[in-house]
Amino acid sequence: LDGGLRELVILQIAMLNAAEYEWAAHEPVARRCGVTDAQIGALRHGRGRAAAGTDAFSPLERSVLRYSEAMTLDVAVPQQTYDAVAALLDPRQLAELTAVAATYNMVSRFLVAMGLTGADYGSAPGPASSRP
Repeated sequence: LDGGLRELVILQIAMLNAAEYEWAAHEPVARRCGVTDAQIGALRHGRGRAAAGTDAFSPLERSVLRYSEAMTLDVAVPQQTYDAVAALLDPRQLAELTAVAATYNMVSRFLVAMGLTGADYGSAPGPASSRP
């Protein structure tokens, strides 16, 4: 899976799950992978939701973002959404997209549950909050 696509998915999931730490860790990576200011702004402005509807994204990126949004918010992906992304990605890329979305949903939920915020990124290990 292209690095830019991967990072768009990770940033979208960070926004959808309010995982500030994940966003802080991946925004610089996304930029290095070619994600534009307009794309980052669209994900932030839409809080990850319906970001795929903006002109900042290509048809492939919109399809990928719809897929990862469905995985994040509903778990089950509607057949129409699946078919649209499957028409644009080969089976290996589709499996990788699904694995990335599943993995970063787990990571973001762990980070949020542990109370890690964007301010914690780059600091000493362990959450800044009083959570165990």
